[in-house]
Amino acid sequence: MDFGILFVETENDYNPMVDTMFSDMLKAPNTVKIIEKERASNEILEYQKRIKVQRYTRGLLNHWLEKEYQLDEAVRKMKETTENVIVFFQNGSFLQSRYPAHYLKKIKKKYKNVYYVLFYIDIFKHEVSVHANMLREQGLFDLVYTIEEDDAKASASIFWPTPYSRQEQFRNIQPSMDLYFCGVDKGRGPILAQIARMCEQNKVNSHMDVICLPDEKPVFDNISGVTIKDKNTGYYGYSEVLTKSLQARCILEVVQQGQHANTLRPYEAISYNRKLLTNNKDILSFPWYDPKYMQYFEDPSQIDFSWVKDSSAVNYKYDDRYSSIHLLNDIISRLQKKR
Repeated sequence: MDFGILFVETENDYNPMVDTMFSDMLKAPNTVKIIEKERASNEILEYQKRIKVQRYTRGLLNHWLEKEYQLDEAVRKMKETTENVIVFFQNGSFLQSRYPAHYLKKIKKKYKNVYYVLFYIDIFKHEVSVHANMLREQGLFDLVYTIEEDDAKASASIFWPTPYSRQEQFRNIQPSMDLYFCGVDKGRGPILAQIARMCEQNKVNSHMDVICLPDEKPVFDNISGVTIKDKNTGYYGYSEVLTKSLQARCILEVVQQGQHANTLRPYEAISYNRKLLTNNKDILSFPWYDPKYMQYFEDPSQIDFSWVKDSSAVNYKYDDRYSSIHLLNDIISRLQKKR
């Protein structure tokens, strides 16, 4: 049974990260990526796309945006050569493309053997998931996957570990510093500032790129090795963040309180053989956890900075088991069983 894949993205700053996570799927035969671009033709439509407005209207007015979408035409073209079409969304696919439910239903009625698959790379409660949640709750997807086990249990979705694909262009980056962090403050400023000060005291060659709102900046005053970027002026691109991360022997991960799903940091560490320093307790049950290369801390006072600075070789002997090609194989297998 032949399958074609339509990989749907929307025009936003997260695309390079998403492309890295799913790059092996994107390289699979008969896979086409479409990027729904932001083309709101007036201020009213632009206002309608906002997340808060979407949360209030529940997408009921989104038929006004239909003419902007290219999904219908993309499905039509693929159906000319392929019997079965999988339309693959991740929750961020709807950041700009607020597909109305009836639009997606219409495509399925128009073309046979079209399947909708949704993959959450964020928790359900994240604001990026608002429109994906509305469509999911209407039963529009044939398969729903999530990286968060609690969300999977609460919604009868399929739990799947974070997909991640190694990229050749990053394999040969050599470390030139000890420790690196990049991320949005999100209440983590005090602990990041404490670690930065401890790095100074322990002569750790470290750097942090922290994205902050203006009122979050003072906690980092008079600390060296920290670059502050205003949240209102934009973010770092994923390729830049990954390059800087791999220039360090050890990647620092500081998760928000209550977070359980892994960020990309453990996957970057095992893919490119870097140490990982994290306050996410779930790392202790991570299949590739190795105390030689990964250190968990509850409080910064527990950090072993001599371990951070140690330049011994790291080798997880990682076998690419988190490649998105395995996810694609699982999707096809489940859809074949449904028929």
